[in-house]
Amino acid sequence: MTELTDSHGTSDREAGMGLIELVIAAIISLIVLGGIATILVNSWLTQSDVLSTSEATNRGQLVSSTLEKAMRNAVYFEIHGGGSEVWVRTTFDKDLNGDGVVDDELHCQAFHIANGVAEMKSDNLDVASAAWSTWLDVTDYGAFVVNVQAPSVGAFRQTPTTGAGTTLFYSFSVATDSAPVKFAGEVSIRAGEAGDGGCW
Repeated sequence: MTELTDSHGTSDREAGMGLIELVIAAIISLIVLGGIATILVNSWLTQSDVLSTSEATNRGQLVSSTLEKAMRNAVYFEIHGGGSEVWVRTTFDKDLNGDGVVDDELHCQAFHIANGVAEMKSDNLDVASAAWSTWLDVTDYGAFVVNVQAPSVGAFRQTPTTGAGTTLFYSFSVATDSAPVKFAGEVSIRAGEAGDGGCW
């Protein structure tokens, strides 16, 4: 059998890709595309971990800083709920309009941290009757996990003394898509007074 050639002297066998070349090209393309897809998926997962950790850090710092601000201005506090709540009477006790009623709504504050829960409430006179407001919406936060976790002994504990220098210890973590972000600290009241002052 004679090979056919075109006007340039190219034979049939050299004119196009054969089946074997086509299969090899397809396999190489799949390997390259698989590598690119792996890189993209890993980048997406890493970004999700970073966003989750960043969000957990921001929200946990908000909880810690608000709690410490209340305690730095506290004159009395009590731990409730088996260590899951701390109720604070602060020095924020202004009578702004001269009617004999404390107007500053931060005078009485309470904080509740338990598994899946981070809440606070405040009132000018009676924090017990105030409604809890959610700090961290931990049931569903978009595409990644932001979930408060408290130690089994409770998030709050204190030294056994009362009055000036009484120290509150707090500890909690916020679960993320990667490792949990842990928060812990201690803060002492500067000027202690006896009793809740009607805050609860």
